[in-house]
Formats: sequence, C-alpha cells, structure tokens
Amino acid sequence: MKLKKSRVGLMLALAMLFTIIRSSLVSAETLDYSSALVRLQGLGIIDTSVTNPDNTVTRGEFIKSIVIAEGLGNTAKNSKGTTIFPDIDPNSELSGYINVGLNLGTKQGVNQGVVYGTPNGTFQADKAVSYAEACTMLVRLLGYTDSDEELQGGSWPNNYIQEASTLDLTEGILLNKSDNLTVRVQAVMLDRLFDSVMKKSSSTESDKFFSDNYYSDTTVTGKLVETLILGNSKTSDELGENQVLTDTGIYTVKRGVAAPEIGGKYKLYIDGTVITKISPKENTLVNYAVSEVSDSTITYIDENGSSQTMSLPNASAYYYHGGNIDYSAAVKAIQPYSSIILAKDSNNDNDYCVIVDPVFSNEPLIYKYDNKEIAKLMSGANYDYIYRIRDNDGRKYLPSDEISYYDNDVVYLVSDLWQRNSFIYVYNNIVYGEIKSISPNRFNPSSITLEEDGMETKNYTFSNYFNRNILNVDKSNNLLNIGNTRVFILGINGEILDIYE
Repeated sequence: MKLKKSRVGLMLALAMLFTIIRSSLVSAETLDYSSALVRLQGLGIIDTSVTNPDNTVTRGEFIKSIVIAEGLGNTAKNSKGTTIFPDIDPNSELSGYINVGLNLGTKQGVNQGVVYGTPNGTFQADKAVSYAEACTMLVRLLGYTDSDEELQGGSWPNNYIQEASTLDLTEGILLNKSDNLTVRVQAVMLDRLFDSVMKKSSSTESDKFFSDNYYSDTTVTGKLVETLILGNSKTSDELGENQVLTDTGIYTVKRGVAAPEIGGKYKLYIDGTVITKISPKENTLVNYAVSEVSDSTITYIDENGSSQTMSLPNASAYYYHGGNIDYSAAVKAIQPYSSIILAKDSNNDNDYCVIVDPVFSNEPLIYKYDNKEIAKLMSGANYDYIYRIRDNDGRKYLPSDEISYYDNDVVYLVSDLWQRNSFIYVYNNIVYGEIKSISPNRFNPSSITLEEDGMETKNYTFSNYFNRNILNVDKSNNLLNIGNTRVFILGINGEILDIYE
C-alpha cells in the first residue's frame, strides 16, 4: 500500500466550536473513499475496527483522529488525569486527546485554538460531528481564524465551509452544513488534509517550521523544470492517483493543481517531488486512437470520429513506457486500442511522439458484488466486442451475443485514452492454497505466500483495489491466518482482488 507523506506536517492549531446542530445521515454514495480509508487505517488515524463507511463519526472520534494524525498519540496517552468537562472521565483515554487539543491551540498562538463544549458546559463526546463542525476544525488546523481575511466574507459556518472548499478539502462531497459526518467523508477529508496548504503564521517559531513548506497566494516554491508528460495512473499501475511520469522523473501533482495532459510539454514548479504549479501547455497535440494494425499500416479514429489510415509519422523522438525508443521499435509497440500522441512545435512541424498501451478504463468489477455496475458499464460503453478468458481459453463475442457470467468474473473496459475504440474484457482466475506467510500483517496485508496443491509455494501481491475492510469482519472465509486454506480472486495482473466466498 502506498501512503501519502504529509508535506506540511499538520501543525495543530486545534480549535473547534461545538454547537448544538440537528444532524441527518448522508452517505455520499459516489465518493471514492476506499483508498483513503485504507491509508488512514494503516497509519492508525482511523481505527481498524471500523468496517462500515456509513457509520457516523462522533466528536470524540474526530478529535482523536486529528491528534493521532499530528503524531501526538503518545502525548495524549500521557495527558489524561484532568478535564474541564463534567461528562468526560478524567482518567479516560479521550480526556488525554481533548487536553492535547486544548493545549496545542494555545501553543500555536491562535486565540481561538481551544476545543469548546456545548452551551451547557458538557463535551458530548458521543454526539455526531456535523459537516459544518468538521470543516471548521480542519480549516483551523491549517492556521486560519475568524479574524483572517479569507473568513470575513460571510458568517459561520458558511465561511468555513467555503474556505474548506477553496483549500480542496471537500471536492465531490455533497453534504449540508447540519449533516452528520460519516467515516467515508472523514477519511477523504483527513487524507486531503495531508496535501493542503498551511496558512503562514506570524510567530517566529511557526516561520521557522514552515520555511521549507509554505506556499502563499502569490509565491510558488520549487525549481522551474521543463518536462514532457509521458504517463499517469491511468496508463500505469505503478503510478499513484496524483502522480505523473515525465522525461525527468516521477512527480506528484499537488491537490488543487490541474493535471497535465499526456504528451504535453510544460514548465513545472517542482518542490522535491511535488508539482506546485503548472504553466500552460506549450505545444499542440494531435491524437490518434488506434483501431487496427497491419504491418506498418495503422487504422485509427481521429478527433472528429472519422476512420483513417496512416504510417507512424516521422518525429524527432518516440516515447514508450517512459523510455526513448527508435522508429522501428515504436512501430512494433503499436497495437489495437493503443493511443498515439503526436506533439507539434511552434512551426506546426512534428516534434516528438508518445505511444500508450491500451488502458483499463475502470476499476475491476467483480461479478457478484458489482452486478449493477457491470450492467451499467455494458449499456453505457460503445464497445466493439466482448473477450472472455476462462481456464486459459479465450473467446470473442459480438455485442449482440448473450453471454453468461460466472461468479467472480472480473470485468474491465479496455480502450484508448479517449475511448473512441473499446472492448469488454472478462477474466476469471482463482488460486487456492494454504497460507504460509502474510506481510506485513493479516489486517493490512501487502502480500501473501500460498502453498498450492500441497507442493509449490508462490507469492501474491494484494491489489490497491482489494477491500481490506473485509478482513475486519468476523467471517471464517475472510479472516487471514497462517495455516488457513483460502481461495483468492486474481486480476489480470496477477494481484489479489478479493477472497472467494
């Protein structure tokens, strides 16, 4: 599992104005939360016992998560023994987390940096955190207070909700201010917090702390580098969601910065390995969606949807899988559903060419869990055919053919980058054996060693798409223990997607 590393270190100016707000549960079904939840549970920020992403998050749980994210979990354990809230046991673990929040707010020099209780003087740790309260806490974590210019344009909580949006904490989250925060939303917001911009403090201590990490509204840090964009997470499983492959290395695009286009030439501001600003694209790109290849003749769909033929255009350089190759190798690399991106220079002459393999345009859908999503994919995609492979036997079906799915079939849409040509790929492969080892642990495994058929041992890696939450459910067919015999569903790259039930 790849874990994000915080660039700003969550300097905790912990200030939360808890008010009594009526809440209703909203689950935000379309929010992509799973990878964020896995990361945060792996870091201990969200408890691994949490298996239902639609559970509401309490005040106590939210404060605990933030203190742990700040790296002060051990400090909290040593800070219990007293409390200012009559409904909090002074000897409880939670009292320590609340006390850390109270003290840290003062230390960072923010006059609102304290945790307030409810109007009756209690804390009400078991009450759900509202969306408005969560936005307020996270914005203040980033160093903002009511007196800041950014928050002067409206009244609470709308000003904090708006600022949370400006800081890219809430993109895609469709909640009202009084809605209860759910685990899935908490995971996404806290995960994004690691990539957010900390407001510069006027204190000397804070200036020193942020001297290498702070970006103001008018200043961009990092060195200026001219690069060619050669790939992203869509073209390579080796790249994370916000990473790009360039001719000068692999970089992470800072949240809130628009993703660059594959094939484009850009000037990037790069701080370490993080892209903090991207200049406008400096060249013109012509895109060819390959449908057929016969010797040196390429049939493609152009940007207007018309079918054309050509030979690979001459260019000064050809890039494939991030490497520079010659013309003959480039011709051999092209296959049906490849993408060809030809860059033009300022004189409209051919400059260089980027070749991209067919891409898998969706997360793997497993027949049984994702039947509705598979039906949606099949009805929405303009695919050429269905290719099924089972027991090492492949067969092609026309879109008009009826095919029967088997439990645990894995379904993909394969296409060029622009989905002008596509086909449905149905894959079925399972492995069965006794678990000999698990790395690093059974609750958050990265790989596993199986003894198959009582003889051969083989190592399998868990896919990023594997839902680790099922490992916390007390079902004998899900729990992983050395010595157990299990059946695993594999994706096309041989990684484990699920446990067969």
